[in-house]
Amino acid sequence: MSRALLLIILASCGARAPVPGREGTTEPLCWWRNARWDDRATLLVRGTQVPLARARARWSDGAWKGASTTAVLRRSGDSVMLEGEWTGPGAALTAQVDVGNRAVFRAWEPRRLGAAGLVLKGGYLRVKDALLGRALVLPSEESLAPFQSEVPAAAELSCDVLSLSATPPVAGDAARALVARAGFSSEAPEQELPPNVSVPASAVQGGPTVGLFAAKSAPVRGFVVEQREGEARLVVPTPDGVVWVGWVTAEALQKPTSPLPEAPGEVLASAPQRDWRSCKDRELPLTIELQGRFLQVGSLQAGTPFSVGAREGDHREVALGLDWLELSPRLQVLVPASAINCPRAEW
Repeated sequence: MSRALLLIILASCGARAPVPGREGTTEPLCWWRNARWDDRATLLVRGTQVPLARARARWSDGAWKGASTTAVLRRSGDSVMLEGEWTGPGAALTAQVDVGNRAVFRAWEPRRLGAAGLVLKGGYLRVKDALLGRALVLPSEESLAPFQSEVPAAAELSCDVLSLSATPPVAGDAARALVARAGFSSEAPEQELPPNVSVPASAVQGGPTVGLFAAKSAPVRGFVVEQREGEARLVVPTPDGVVWVGWVTAEALQKPTSPLPEAPGEVLASAPQRDWRSCKDRELPLTIELQGRFLQVGSLQAGTPFSVGAREGDHREVALGLDWLELSPRLQVLVPASAINCPRAEW
């Protein structure tokens, strides 16, 4: 999708008034400070597409134990990057994230997306262009999959309407909860579009087609909130908080064919047996070797457990004793060789 097309479509959208207390409205670029990072994308080495790490979302008894980020949006060629520092217990990384391809931002308020789409408060969006104090946004590719339209489901949002803040996981049927938040009954009967089927949808009953609900190899789960004269008003929520609403031929739908699979619980790997150490009196720089140069990508706080591997010269490969930070297995992250002299530690 070209930026020119998006700009034409969004040209009539007025700028939003700033929301008191939100950041990013006084600078020409969108920026965020100390925002809880929700682990929606891989952290990359600044100025490259080289994977550096994942900063995992971590909660404990409702308290945040993951990383926070202070970062700005910047253009990088045809891409839009979120650049800044990710800081968690024991370490900090300087990195960037490709937010044009990954939906990492949440919407602070609901917003219409085209003729059939709605991003709910807390729904995820990706940034297709960073403008002066605002951004062009689209749903994630996963959210776009159930509905096809010739008009992009795009919106222009001021910086203060976009959030990076992670929220605690919620139990229960997330899809029905989204239907209720969109203003429909959470008791609406469940229906699905069978695999390999697409059906035209209209914004009003009996109206012109505005797009297609489409199922590929798996059925599309939806809810019928209204039915008249052989047509059903179908609501299809997506996991990223984008909801699609349209009138379709009722006979194209069917009752659910199988129970929904339970989402697997996260399994945390136990720490491998290593020679763990800790430099209690000093901070250690974290570096990588890229194209023959050593680049500092972060720092390890004093007292943080680590394990060094074998490597010649002034650096040693490092493994970190942090449950929120997973270094990329494709990249060697290094500490000074002198770290081997720090006292042993338990972890």
